[in-house]
Amino acid sequence: MPNPVPAPVKSALEAIGNTPVVQLQHIVPPNHASVFVKLEYFNPTGSYKDRMALAMIEQAEQRGTLRAGMTVVEYTGGSTGSSLAFVCAVKGYKFHVVSSDAFAPEKLKTMSALGAQLDIIVSPSGNITSDLIPKLIARAKEIGANDDCYMTDQFNNKDSLLGYEKIGEELLHQFPQGIEAFCGGVGIGGMLLAAALAGMVGFYVWFTQRRIGQILPEDNLTALISDGAGDLGFYSPHSWWPLPVALSMCALTLSLIIGWWLTVISLGALVISIIGMVTEYEKPVASSAH
Repeated sequence: MPNPVPAPVKSALEAIGNTPVVQLQHIVPPNHASVFVKLEYFNPTGSYKDRMALAMIEQAEQRGTLRAGMTVVEYTGGSTGSSLAFVCAVKGYKFHVVSSDAFAPEKLKTMSALGAQLDIIVSPSGNITSDLIPKLIARAKEIGANDDCYMTDQFNNKDSLLGYEKIGEELLHQFPQGIEAFCGGVGIGGMLLAAALAGMVGFYVWFTQRRIGQILPEDNLTALISDGAGDLGFYSPHSWWPLPVALSMCALTLSLIIGWWLTVISLGALVISIIGMVTEYEKPVASSAH
């Protein structure tokens, strides 16, 4: 039987959330864990940030800090701005967004199409520099200081967490039997790192499966770590090198915001960490043929 068709809603805001979950059928090898993906692009603007935007606006309304006729102010690169512009358009608020030409023009056009007033801070180099974000924040605070304005201040607004809590509540209903593991990205940098990590893990599972068959040692409670090595060796289970590799990658991502000096330091740390991790690779001792 076909899935039930969702009932009509009175407001576009009611279309936020309650996103479907789909099981991955072709990526995950057979006889392994069931992996599901929650399709947050089903939200009106195609982002899970619609949840956060709605929560910040409605909580401000309940407290009385945001009232009819006021203007919502935020500094953003586009994703949060698009969600806030959508929510404000539906609720009838003016939305003043402080952004920059260093961000994707598609996002700026989206916010403008949803009725936002754009205040563009020009980046001389056309790139996101260490002093650009402080300029955006300062300009947004300057505008938000007016009595007829309310600044959502996304990075310091705890109301945003209420929106994200809905994801957990939905997952509890969608998986009443429970979930053994959850993976989620936070922001663009977090999404990229999570995707890269998922790709590394997926490649390891695929490569190992092709080498030793359908059942992996990881699925055998009595297996040893060395059982998955074969003739290719294995990494020491007591290695600390993955930690500095991960930390240096995080620092490299943060350097896009902080400055070039952190890029140099984090790249150097990453190279050293990778070399240390590779040189720790252990080859099993070949057994004697006697």
